[in-house]
Amino acid sequence: FFFFFFSLYMTFQIANAILKKNGWKKYLFTIAYNGTKFHGVTPQTGVETVAPYLQEACEKFVGKNNVKHLTFSSRTDTGVHAYGNTAHVYLRNRKKQTGKILKPHDTFTLLRGINYYLHSSVGNSKTRIWPKKKKHSSIPSLVLSTSSKIPAINIVNVNSVHDDFHVRHSANGRTYMYHIRRPLVNYTLGNLFDNHLVWTLPIKKTNKLKYMYESKEFMNPSNLLLNVNDMKKAASQCVGKDIDVSAFRSSGCQSSSAVRDIREIDIEEKIIYYQDDKKDDSLFDQLYKRRVTYLGNAYHESNLYLKNNDLLSYQIPIMQEILIKVHGSSFVYNQIRNMVGYFVQVGTGNEDPALTTTHLNKKKRLPYTAPPTGLALMKVHYNESELDPEDDYHDVATF
Repeated sequence: FFFFFFSLYMTFQIANAILKKNGWKKYLFTIAYNGTKFHGVTPQTGVETVAPYLQEACEKFVGKNNVKHLTFSSRTDTGVHAYGNTAHVYLRNRKKQTGKILKPHDTFTLLRGINYYLHSSVGNSKTRIWPKKKKHSSIPSLVLSTSSKIPAINIVNVNSVHDDFHVRHSANGRTYMYHIRRPLVNYTLGNLFDNHLVWTLPIKKTNKLKYMYESKEFMNPSNLLLNVNDMKKAASQCVGKDIDVSAFRSSGCQSSSAVRDIREIDIEEKIIYYQDDKKDDSLFDQLYKRRVTYLGNAYHESNLYLKNNDLLSYQIPIMQEILIKVHGSSFVYNQIRNMVGYFVQVGTGNEDPALTTTHLNKKKRLPYTAPPTGLALMKVHYNESELDPEDDYHDVATF
């Protein structure tokens, strides 16, 4: 066994030495993307994914033969967004005319240069599987105001890393965020502006709850709020070391074990109340109210409620927003979405939070899955000492 692992180690060191001799340097990209149009990260036949666009942007900036081993830390599902996914890649800086190997690019130059080509390639109105080559404007596309130039992928940070750094294996944790929005009036109304970034949880019509124009009666919207306290009770039972999350594991999972280290689950809510614009409202308050919370019949319904209850000082709740943050060492396939689906069932009263531990112990898949739209990968965590080490890059060879 010692000889086997020693041989692997020496092979790795020799490969790294060859890469360095030929001018290669390893970098870590932190990447944000709107997952609405993408079927995940990994290249797939017939659909758009993130990796081909990043690969092409790197090749356009440093040259096609100067990019190697682009690898992502997290694949993310179709429609899932990212504020901080990561990828490592080998790049080299070589003169096009002579092939002479130059000093490696600094991280800021790479950030600006690759983003220029990313924004030019991805932010266009045509849907295609692999971006075609086209002439680029002398003005970077990120400053153009046309909707066809809004970028869907952006590199937010670049670090240099050692050759033994691996974007997946070196990670010591990941943080995800899920955004839920529950409209309490105009039950069928979705948001025009950001519906693809949030799970809008509609109120279902039942015999007990009829829409006000059908029943001619108005029910207090406060009764329709998700019970966040119960959701927190359920979440607290899912936190700890060596938690078996088989209850939240989808059938397509390829991991050999469902035991995970779940370090934190934090749930916060914000209730939006309807009220007329006030003179002292900030511009941000006014914009947020119109973009996110303003609903067409809220004024009529609030007046009806106030009249019936004779509480002129009462503010009617029209929207409940909930954020769920999950931090752990790693996660099984669809774990976050399945957990959120279960928490929502707890919040609506369909599941008892006290039975959460029982569900975990049974290790039987629960039949709840939240849609991908509200999920975002916030951050992949690494030891700071592994990022931007002192540059030990020596003189490089010329082909």
